[in-house]
Amino acid sequence: MTRIFRTRWDLVEQRDMVEVSFNGKFVQMGIVDEFSLDGDFVWLLDPLGERRLIHAHDGYDLVKLDR
Repeated sequence: MTRIFRTRWDLVEQRDMVEVSFNGKFVQMGIVDEFSLDGDFVWLLDPLGERRLIHAHDGYDLVKLDR
């Protein structure tokens, strides 16, 4: 997979594969299930199919992965 560093949250789309980090440390990888148009949050599906809500204002970074 190719990494595209620090994706703007308002540019992710459904079914994008992303990596989430906090303070430079890996948190989670998943597929964008839903997102807000203003870039405030995304819902991610992890490899087990569980959903997690991630908020941009909590300090997380997204890295879009090219599959």
